[in-house]
Formats: sequence, C-alpha cells, structure tokens
Amino acid sequence: MSLADVLARLSEMDRGDRKHIEMKSAVRRMADVLHKPLNDLPADPAGLRVLLIKANPASEGVTKQRWSRMRSLVLAALRDLGLDPIPGRDMGGWSDGWKTAAQSLPAHALRYGLSAFMSYCTRTGVEPLDVTQATFEGFYDALCHKSLYREPTAAHRSAVRNWNRAVAAQPAWPQLIIPIDQHPRYYSLEWSSFPASYVEDVEAFLSRCSSGGASDEFEDDYYKPMSPNTIELRRRQLRQLSSALVFSGFAVDRLTHLSVLVDPKNAEPALRWMKHRTGGKTTQTVAQHAWLLRTAAKHWVKDVVHADKLLEWAKNLSCKPKGMTPRNRDRLRQFDRKQNVQALLTLPSKVVAEARRSRASLKSPSALDAQARRVMYAAAVEILVLAPMRACNLTNFDYTRHLVQFGRGSKSSWHIVIPNEEIKNGEPLELSLPASSVALIKTYMDMFRPRLCAVPSPYLFPSRAGGARNVVAFSQALSAFLARETGINMHTHFFRHLAGKLHLDANPNDIETVRRMLGHRSTTTTLNYYTGQRTKQAFRDYDKTLTRLREGIDPLALARTGHKRPSR
Repeated sequence: MSLADVLARLSEMDRGDRKHIEMKSAVRRMADVLHKPLNDLPADPAGLRVLLIKANPASEGVTKQRWSRMRSLVLAALRDLGLDPIPGRDMGGWSDGWKTAAQSLPAHALRYGLSAFMSYCTRTGVEPLDVTQATFEGFYDALCHKSLYREPTAAHRSAVRNWNRAVAAQPAWPQLIIPIDQHPRYYSLEWSSFPASYVEDVEAFLSRCSSGGASDEFEDDYYKPMSPNTIELRRRQLRQLSSALVFSGFAVDRLTHLSVLVDPKNAEPALRWMKHRTGGKTTQTVAQHAWLLRTAAKHWVKDVVHADKLLEWAKNLSCKPKGMTPRNRDRLRQFDRKQNVQALLTLPSKVVAEARRSRASLKSPSALDAQARRVMYAAAVEILVLAPMRACNLTNFDYTRHLVQFGRGSKSSWHIVIPNEEIKNGEPLELSLPASSVALIKTYMDMFRPRLCAVPSPYLFPSRAGGARNVVAFSQALSAFLARETGINMHTHFFRHLAGKLHLDANPNDIETVRRMLGHRSTTTTLNYYTGQRTKQAFRDYDKTLTRLREGIDPLALARTGHKRPSR
C-alpha cells in the first residue's frame, strides 16, 4: 500500500471534519517535501521512516512545528485505516495502573522517559506488574516496524535505562531489572586490561607527541606539538586499535610495547577487524587509524620498513571525499529559498527584541533563565553569521581579548580579533562589527548574560561555573535552537559553508574573498568545497542564454518554412 492508496481511501470516507481535511493535506504536502509521487511513498511506517530521515522540510518552507504536525496527521490517517502505527506522542492516556505507577516516580524525567513505553503497554493491555523482558522486546519490534521514530534502537535503550532507574529509585515500582547489552559503538577494552608496560609505552609516546618530538627544530625527528584535544583523540584511537587486535585473536599478554602493535603482521588483523565492523566498507576512520600506526612506527618505534608498509596501507584505505560532503550539500539547498536566508539573518534581532519586551512580565527564575539562554543562542548566531568561526573558537570566545574596541565615543569601532595560534590552521581572524551587531551583543551582555553565570568569567558564553561551555553540548543546543526557531537544520560548523554559498551566489567568480574569509591557506581547498556553487551559477547563466535564444525564435515562421537542412 502507498500513500496514494491512503489518500484515495481518505477521500472515499470523507467525513468533512477539520482533522480529516488536514490529514489529506498532510499526505499531499509530505509528498512535496519528499519530492516523490504519492505512488512511490510506502504507507508502511518502517519504509516511510527511511525517507523521512533524509527529508529537509526547511528547504520547502516547512517549519519544524508544521513538519511535526504533518507527521502526526499522517500517522493518524494510517491509524484510521487500521494500520495501527505507534504515535509520536500518545494522546490517549495511560491505564489507571500506569497512571498510579507514574505518579509514584520521584522525577518528571523518568515519567517522560517512560511515557512511550507506558503508552505501548496501555494499548497492548499490559499492566505494570505484568511487564517482562518479552514486553520490552515487543516494544522494540513495534518501534522498528510501526513507528516513525528516527532511531528506534536508541528509543528502546532509553526506555530500558529509565525503567531500571525507576526500579532503583522507587521501591513501589515493579522490581524487575531489564538487562541491556553494551552499545556496539563502545567496544574498547579498559586500559587496565592491557599489560602495564604497554600502557606506559603508549603514554610515553603521547607525551612526546605533546612536546613535539625532538627538542630542536633543525633535527630530523622534529614535528610540531599536538594540541591536548588531538592527544586525547590519539589515546582513544590507540585504545581502539589495541582492543581490535585482541578481539582478532591476539593474546593480550603479548601486547607489551607499541612496537608489537605497529608490526604489520599484527596491525593488519586489527585494521581488518575494524573494517569488518563497518560491514566491510572502507571508511576514513580506519584510514586514520592506519595513519596513526604509521606515525608511531616512524617517530617512536623508528622502524622505517614497518612505517613504509603502514603508509602504503593508509593511502590505500584513505577515502576522504574532496570538498563538501553530500549531506552538507543537501543542507545548503535549504538556503536556495530566500525565506530561509531571511529567517536566519533576522533571527538574532527578532529574539532579542522579543526578550526585551517580555522580560518585565516574567517572574519565575526558570522562565528568566530560559529567556537568557535563548538570547545567548541568538547572540552566538549573530557572531557566526558575521564571523563564521569553528565551534571551539566560539565556546572559548574571551570578550576581554577577542572583542576589541578601537577609538572612543561615536567614532569607536568594535572588532573580533582571534590570533593565529588559537585558530586550527594558523590563519588569524579579524573583522569589524556593524553597529547593530555591537548593540545586540551589548544588550546580551548587560541584560541577559548575568542570568547565565553569577561568578566573574571572561567567556562570552560562560557555563554556570564560569568556565567555557562544552563544545559538543553547545553545538547541539545551538542546532536545536535553530530548528526550533526557524525549522532550519544546520550545525555550528555549517555557518562556514553558508558564508561561502551566500557570497558566491552574489559573486560567482570571487573565490578569493571566500578563501580569505574562511581562512583557507590554499585556493585549491576553497575550490574543492565550493565548485558546486560555481557550477550552479554556470548553469543558471546557461539557462538565461537558452531563454534568450528561444525568445528570438518565431514559432509561426518556423512552422511555415519547416526545418530545413542547413546548407554546407
């Protein structure tokens, strides 16, 4: 059955009520967003979910709220036709037994985390004392085959974890512990599982990486020191490689030094095991592990033969795409619509204006804190639009050093200045801020930032304790803020891609400005990433050429004379 059949049956049983009309509209609009005819869209929730994951509603002018409503209406239509899918949010309520059990939970987070499972049990007639491990297995099967949940496995694991937390927190809750397997993503053994001599050798190697190898820049063995973040990444990669070697059948007590790991006869089964985890596909992650083995063999073990062999493998495994990934190209298409560009560019000033108007009417501390966070994200968007920097530079933005005032009074100007040693590729960032942006940042700092951090802090976006915010958490929160406010799906680093697109759309041949703006050392890097934008402009220009040529042809005259063969 396809969504075309669903629409036909909805039309046959037309009740004339508002919800019925909205369901038919939602089915049609979903086909528009997915760019597929209704006959090609499955009515099966599992098949439809695969297409919805790849959908980009903002590119079609559909907000996040409208998209959520459309999904709910389509599920309601399937339910009316007897397909019994799991709703995203069950409005039918819980049974009396589940209501009593939910009220006994000490935390709202547990009730929220178990709400989908309790709704499933209510629909299937399972009461709290009747829950078994088979109940959770049935819940997982329903999530996979009868829901539009983006990640059914994650939803099931979350429900199991919350159930076990409820067992520990509330004695009146059914005392049944549901076992949960370790996520396949986390496979590494603890460092304590390896011989002490091996761990010491790994730490000695990482210590040398952090100090830059040889102490003198003129020595052959010198290389630039690695940052703390890179050192932590290398430690994690070595732990993964060591675990992979053990899982491939190598005795852990034989792994005494790094020289054992970088030996090609041992490195090969470790890399093959990691490749097997990805279904046999060659991924850049495996290639990066091979590069690390080569680095250790060359600079630490100092075995040139092994290093050359590992270098050959690393090159063969490398599959890094040149330029922008297909996913980011899809995200850029959101901004082919002028409405989305305007929504993003006007978002900071709109949020700050709304917050200033409503600030006096808010009384509860939680509401004031939520408002301050909203303005904080708006200020971050304003800075990213003007200065598309990396996420780590944003979270570590020190307004005492990176926000500099030149001049005094009405003739003063404010600049963002980040020195080269704090930028990933060593290219400094400096730009002058428009007066409107300065006013917005000052409003945030004077009126809303004190709600976020009560202690002195130099960071523009401080944590509660006054330190820098976590890069990953802040980036995720900013992405959620953009999706909630505008329906646009983008992450922090994506502002760099957007800056290149916006400038090249207006100036197709000015690749040098984009290179300087993004801090690329080589024009080749910029061309690899943004050739697609220039190609789109080239086809737009070609389309204009065809239009002019077609407009110059008289169809009536062509019909009278016919298509004559051109003379030689």
